Amino acid sequence: MKELPLTVLLALSSAQAVTITHDLGKTELSKTPKRIITLEHSFTDALVQLGVKPIGVAQDGGKNLAYLDAFLKNVAPVGTRAQPSLEKILALKPDLIIADTERHKNIYAQLSRIAPTISLNSFRGDYPDMLSQFRTIAQALGREQKAQTLLDDHNRMLNKAKAYTRSKAGPLMVMVLSSQAGATVHSTESFIGSLFQKMGRTNPVRPQNGEIQYTITLENIVAQNPATIVLLKNEGEATPLDSWKKDPLWNSLSAVKNNRVYIFDRDLWSKARGLKGMNLIFSQMISSGVLADRPAK
Repeated sequence: MKELPLTVLLALSSAQAVTITHDLGKTELSKTPKRIITLEHSFTDALVQLGVKPIGVAQDGGKNLAYLDAFLKNVAPVGTRAQPSLEKILALKPDLIIADTERHKNIYAQLSRIAPTISLNSFRGDYPDMLSQFRTIAQALGREQKAQTLLDDHNRMLNKAKAYTRSKAGPLMVMVLSSQAGATVHSTESFIGSLFQKMGRTNPVRPQNGEIQYTITLENIVAQNPATIVLLKNEGEATPLDSWKKDPLWNSLSAVKNNRVYIFDRDLWSKARGLKGMNLIFSQMISSGVLADRPAK
């Protein structure tokens, strides 16, 4: 059998290697990763969309997001998004770890000693960040062509949803409600806040003291008096809304009087920061009437 020249062998070898530029530096991958661990839901979403099953994922409360669960059968949990387990990650012998810059910067060096690690800004990122991260993950997996097809499909769905936006609709305020944190308002630079801006709705909330999302009181909401209010909460959870409904201040709001208060699932809308999750959100944006500024159902 004829031997390949050394120059050809070197070319083939280098063709498999790729250097990924990310938030915390550059990471060289000598071969296409096969054993991947994701430490944020959006990274898991990206892998699922690209047709790659991770070997380990970070969770919340011992569970995956509902819309991803069917794709993650027999995938090992590696702790929480906030506190992943280095021991569990090491035991899985990954060849790529995808970490979140805000949450995991303090353990990045330790993760990198376990396996090549790329760090991306999901937790504190906005909608454009999500698109950029999807491309980066696709590059790491050698699936850029498939990624572009998926992005094209995503843009078509976005434009379909955006066509429902009423151009003269007033300001829209987005808040996450929970029993522990109370009410957290999302600014134009948050993920869901920036998404509504992209859809043509005006978000009057700006970052405050460097925070893209922060605690807000009922009095603060009344001062803004937005035409539309979007609340993200988990069904059955006690939240400030329970007491607000009995408060004259809440009932004085234009959005309340005009039935323009829309309630959506907190886990999906605040955590599903990926193309697959976006498809579900776009569908709910259309059916709920929030873009068209129809009265809430």
